Amino acid sequence: MKQFFFIVTVIILALGCSQPNNFYSNSKIQGKWISVDDEKWSWNFEENKLIDEYFDDYIDTLTFYIDQKYCDSLLKYPNVPYEDPDSTFFLIIFQADDVDSRLCYKIENISESNLMLYYPGRLKPISFRRSKE
Repeated sequence: MKQFFFIVTVIILALGCSQPNNFYSNSKIQGKWISVDDEKWSWNFEENKLIDEYFDDYIDTLTFYIDQKYCDSLLKYPNVPYEDPDSTFFLIIFQADDVDSRLCYKIENISESNLMLYYPGRLKPISFRRSKE
């Protein structure tokens, strides 16, 4: 009986610790992205840093990660579309010294040339195109 519980525990831990098929990996988002709505605004992803620039002027350097967990800040915004939780990913950005400053974006689409994010309270997505630089 102990052996049965041990095997069940190992299986549960293995399933709980396995990584989902995360095609929204940090490596896919790396590089410079330019806003489709305002070409003076860009985000440059380097490793786990996000460099926010406007008109080639530095604004801020933030830390980011991509996760599949639900973001509390999005729960109160019904206009942000959600599908299957297993295929929904979020871009979370924050000041390195202030985790409470985090902003959460739902990743709607990411490809070699396009990035589309939903931000809470905004009706239309924020769209970027990959820079050719």
